[in-house]
Amino acid sequence: MKPQVNNQVKQSGQPSGDIKKLIGRWEYRSTEGNIVLSVISENTLVYDGDQVYYSLGNGAFNINGDYGIVSYPYTLSGDNLTISFPEGYQLTFRRSQKVAGGQATAPQKSIQGGNVNQLYGKLCFYSGSSSTYSSYSRMEYIYFDGNGRFQFWKETSYSSDAGLAYGSDQDPNYVGSYSINGDVVMMTFDSGQQNTLKVYMRQNNGRITELMYKDKLYATGLCE
Repeated sequence: MKPQVNNQVKQSGQPSGDIKKLIGRWEYRSTEGNIVLSVISENTLVYDGDQVYYSLGNGAFNINGDYGIVSYPYTLSGDNLTISFPEGYQLTFRRSQKVAGGQATAPQKSIQGGNVNQLYGKLCFYSGSSSTYSSYSRMEYIYFDGNGRFQFWKETSYSSDAGLAYGSDQDPNYVGSYSINGDVVMMTFDSGQQNTLKVYMRQNNGRITELMYKDKLYATGLCE
């Protein structure tokens, strides 16, 4: 069974000097399946499809779990990253990409041009937090039709002792067109607003499955 990392967060603490070496895409391979760990920034990573906020300190990824801070000690040796899990076992991940300029770049097939059919389907971003008394989550969706048009919407939920609140925003103004130029996706809303996203993951067949917008990861694997 694959280990699970709690996605509740701790965003305090000073970044470790290892961060430049950690940023990137790491992969653990076994006969039971592969696990991908993408360290995006000094406080955001994606583990096995789940976006997690963390802090670095004392040679460990520190994540706020149900019973307080949980530490995942790690060691770096060249392109190998070994992480110790609280359950008592270790996994060794191997770097599957190089890092340039402190930014993670996913391994991609060299495909030039701007075919919009390389980007289709739904890509999602998730964030959330919880405490003893309440929890909050936010999900954003971008649907690309493969023909140059997209739709964006978001959903939020909040629960506490007082009850549950849910909201969905599917504003008709959140639609527009998109184009692809190499590893850059330009989204132009019909209202005139433009956003530039970077390709973070491209499959061997050319399909784009992960995009980065600032520090947000939109991925097919994050969609429910």
